[in-house]
Amino acid sequence: MAKNTGKISKTAKASMVGGKKRAAPVVFDGTRVVPLNGGQHAYVHTGGRTVHAATNSEAFVAVITEVAADNPDRIRGELTGLAAKFPEHGWDDTLARLEQAGAFSVVEA
Repeated sequence: MAKNTGKISKTAKASMVGGKKRAAPVVFDGTRVVPLNGGQHAYVHTGGRTVHAATNSEAFVAVITEVAADNPDRIRGELTGLAAKFPEHGWDDTLARLEQAGAFSVVEA
């Protein structure tokens, strides 16, 4: 006969939970662009994922365009701040390249 210790088994707990729980949507109010390697790379937080890209790549332009679609002024401001804080890292050139690529253009539906 099983001894009653008052503890509930993992299987019993799982059966009581009642299905999978979904994660809450992520609301991200932090910095979207995190500089790495002297401005050569960056982490870009998109809200649901974090992308690591070289700042001179098309992937970086694509992810910045995606993130800037919601709030282009915020992303432009972050990059301008990086250019002011780290002038030797070439963020002003990166910002100019993004502007030229149309990454901050607002497309109206």
